[in-house]
This record gives sequence, structure tokens and C-alpha cells, in this order.
Amino acid sequence: MISSLKLARICGVSQGTVDRALHARKGINEETRRRIIAAAKKYGFSPNPSARELMTGKSSIVGGVISSFNSIFFMDIFEKIRQLLRKKGLTLVIMPVSTPEETISALRDFASRRYLGAILVPPEDGLEIPDEITSSLKVLSIVAPCSGKKIVNIFPDEIKTGFTGTEFLWEKGHRRILFLTYVRKAMAISDRRKGYEKFMKSKNLPFESLFPVTEESLIKSIGSFKPTAVFCHNDWLALTTIRILERNGYKVPSDISVLGVDNSPTFISLFPELSTVEYPIDDVADMVFENLVGGKSGTGRKFHPLKVIDRKTVSIKSKL
Repeated sequence: MISSLKLARICGVSQGTVDRALHARKGINEETRRRIIAAAKKYGFSPNPSARELMTGKSSIVGGVISSFNSIFFMDIFEKIRQLLRKKGLTLVIMPVSTPEETISALRDFASRRYLGAILVPPEDGLEIPDEITSSLKVLSIVAPCSGKKIVNIFPDEIKTGFTGTEFLWEKGHRRILFLTYVRKAMAISDRRKGYEKFMKSKNLPFESLFPVTEESLIKSIGSFKPTAVFCHNDWLALTTIRILERNGYKVPSDISVLGVDNSPTFISLFPELSTVEYPIDDVADMVFENLVGGKSGTGRKFHPLKVIDRKTVSIKSKL
């Protein structure tokens, strides 16, 4: 690999001319441009990112802050974003954190390094991002909201997620549907439950939510509520539920149907039989890309309609 100075000497031009040729800038004739590009390929020249950033004042690095580094769902979202950024020659650097303080510290570090932007999965809803950070760093919060000036929050309508999944089970003939969720206070958790309750109320059907979910509490709730279907907040909870049911003699889906939410590629590769409401990972990734690279700001683009992936854990229930 050679330097830009060496490439300039080989081509008999200045370093500035080399930079204009390799970045499609004006001020250079086409024949010279082609000659420099050909020489760069021949001698294996690759622009130094740090030098390019100093010359252009623009970074090619995007920071990612993730509070659940062991969550394959979050990692699948970041992988999709990484693939899109790579097409534009951008690099995604991910920093795992566990507290709000660590999150703010990571964003400050990104801002000081003049990163192109930051993508954040906050450790708690409504995390306040200081103005000193957002004044120099574009911050995009995905999955859950943050607050602060210029923050762009990108996530779907989770009430609609809960409503859509419940409607799917109803269309399969289920009338006694149990909703399983988590104790943790988060907008996505409460909104999916609200969507479930909204649909059940619209059909004048009995409803019940269970949290936290333990083997004892689930079996007790099944005995009292007698559901024919269980709708889980996410795919991991659905898998846990299936294991509990099978240990206690229930067959899925002939005895009880189970539906999850997410359909993340890595999880489904591990458990491909699960029926689930697909989280719009592609839409989230596209919106992040448009905000960072496409010159857009905000979430004017709409999410596509939610899809339910009907596999092998939901059965048709006879309508009596």
C-alpha cells in the first residue's frame, strides 16, 4: 500500500489533484482522473480515513450505543443498519453500556470525535440527552424514545403491534387470549399490552395480562383463565412459554397456541417454527440511513403495515 504523496509523484500531479480524482470533485480533467484511479488500483492505494476526515471536515464513522449487548434482537437491528451504512463507505462502531450515565458518556465521546452521528438504544425511556451533545452530534434513538433538542426517535406504533397480533389470533378463531409481558416500565411494554386490551375490548371479550411470567404463575393463570392462545411480548418470552407449557403436559399449538413479536433473523434461525408479529427492522434501518446519509430529518416516512408470520405455533380454533 502506498501513500497519497507517493501516488501523486507516480502520476506527476499534486496531492490535491489525487484527492479530487478519487472523490469525484471538480477541477480536474477526465483523462487525468482516469489515470489516477487506474494507478491507485494498480499500486493498492487506499485513502487514510483520518486524513480524509481532516481534509473534508466530515467523519465516516457512526457510533452505536446499545444497553443490552446480549440481545440478539438489538444486534440484528444494528447489523441491518451496518449493512446500509457500509454501502456508503461508512463504519459503525458499537459501544455497550449498562447505565444512563455510561450512555451519556459514550455520546459525549462520539461528539468529541466528530462522528457523523449516533444511533442509540436507551437503557430507559425518556433519557434526557444534553444540548451540548445534540448541538454537534446527530442522535437517533431507536426502539424506545429519548428526549432533548434535535433528537430523532424512530420506532413503530407499539399499540398497533399489540392490536395486530391479537387480531390475528382472533381471526384464527381464538376468543380466550392471554397476554404475557414484563414488569419493567417501558413504552413498548405498556403499549403492546394496551393494543391487546384495545382489541379484546372492541370484541367484548375477556382479557388478562400476566407479569412477571414464572412457571408457577403461568400454569396458575392457564388453569383459571383457560386460554386457547397466548400472545407474548416478544419471541424470547414466547420460547420460554412454549418450554413451560411442554414441561407441564400442554401441546403447542394443539392445546394452546403461542404467538411472539420480533421475527429477528438470528432468533428465527434458532427456532424457525415460531409464529410471530414481525418487528419492522428494515423500516427502522432505512429511516436511520435516510437521517444520517440522505439529508432527511425526522420520521416523515411511514412504517409499512405490520406482518404476522404464520408458522407452526398457532392453530385454527373452531368457532363455537
